[in-house]
Amino acid sequence: MTVLVSGSEIVLSGTVGNLYWDEGFTAAEVSVALAQIGRSQDVTIRLNSPGGIASEGAAIHAAIAAHQGRTVVIVEGVAASAASALAMAADEVVMSLGALMMVHDPSGFTFGTAADHEASLRELTALATAMAAIYADKTGRTVEQARADMRAEIWMTPEEAVAQGYADRALSRAANDDDAPVEPAAFDYRLFAHPPERLVALADRTSRPRRATTRSRPTSSPITAPRSSVGGNGSPPRPSSTVR
Repeated sequence: MTVLVSGSEIVLSGTVGNLYWDEGFTAAEVSVALAQIGRSQDVTIRLNSPGGIASEGAAIHAAIAAHQGRTVVIVEGVAASAASALAMAADEVVMSLGALMMVHDPSGFTFGTAADHEASLRELTALATAMAAIYADKTGRTVEQARADMRAEIWMTPEEAVAQGYADRALSRAANDDDAPVEPAAFDYRLFAHPPERLVALADRTSRPRRATTRSRPTSSPITAPRSSVGGNGSPPRPSSTVR
């Protein structure tokens, strides 16, 4: 579990949801943390996450939005993908020194029949529309404008996030009062379409070597179970979890 509670602060680090290759935090854990602090108490959430499961991010967004006290999300390091979406629920979004925020379109892969691919297309389209509505509500932009940002996979500095409405203010120093900014959460940022060079360098240092692949963005995906081999008893049901 990567959810820490200290007084009126919650620290969220790692991926959104439990992904088998990284440590993360779940909606259930965040809900428990908010209840521990007190539903009517003000809370500060320190967030450092590359994203993860979109449905988990949406559930955390709902939990933060339902909190009765004032909520502040401070982005330390990075809030990318599903992590940026959940941050939008806060009454105030603050970018610490050197932090990055990213929004992008959901993507995925499907193994199966044409009907399976068509179902994934509908799922991805619905997910993208829902995420765009979250971003539009925070920024005051239209859903179409938010979708354009998502399609472009934009990475924003603190000043850019504030200028575009994804954050409310930027800190002039690191949120932890240290001189150096917080390093982004460990993740293979090379999996994204347009990662900043410093995140690529971080991934080069901390991630396992990549195998040659034609998949440019394996994150953000509704994952469908493979169909059974010839001679089997039919295909397994498609899982409902969606990774951003």
